[in-house]
Amino acid sequence: MKSIRLYLLFISLAVFSCKTASISSSKKGDNQAITSADIDTQLEKYRLQVPAPISLLVPTAQNQAEELPQQNNTGLQPINERIDLILKQMSERKITNMSGFRVQLYSSAKRDGVEDFIKSVKEVTSEPVSMNYEQPNYKVKVGAYLTRLDAYRSYVNLKSKFPMAIIIPDNINLDFVTEK
Repeated sequence: MKSIRLYLLFISLAVFSCKTASISSSKKGDNQAITSADIDTQLEKYRLQVPAPISLLVPTAQNQAEELPQQNNTGLQPINERIDLILKQMSERKITNMSGFRVQLYSSAKRDGVEDFIKSVKEVTSEPVSMNYEQPNYKVKVGAYLTRLDAYRSYVNLKSKFPMAIIIPDNINLDFVTEK
């Protein structure tokens, strides 16, 4: 019995909600259709108000004679001062490592074979050779390049002598960057 009552309640709600929607949509009159302008005016109160964009301080003939203020009315520093601050902070930090590229020539699980291979690589090239252990392999890498193009130039020379050579991304020490 309760389920029948609930069913009737839902049906009646659906019917009445459809009638109120049709009444509100035809408020303008039976002959006139609602336009998009009418909908825009009705929805205006629900729209999010976005503040006007903050203009960047650009020198013009009027404000060139005036001295630039330390802060504008929004509390933000002018863009040129912010850039100067960021550049100053970057110059104070000593950056020693960054992402770059190396040419990997060899990878093996045996350390003895790697040390012999490093000796043969040093005979062929004058670029810095490094050996890293990345579990479970020892890897022999040559050079320290900022761009893949620089690494590719070395790769072309080494590929004929070391057919397993590949270019890999790696963190490089800027003191040992190989420049061509």
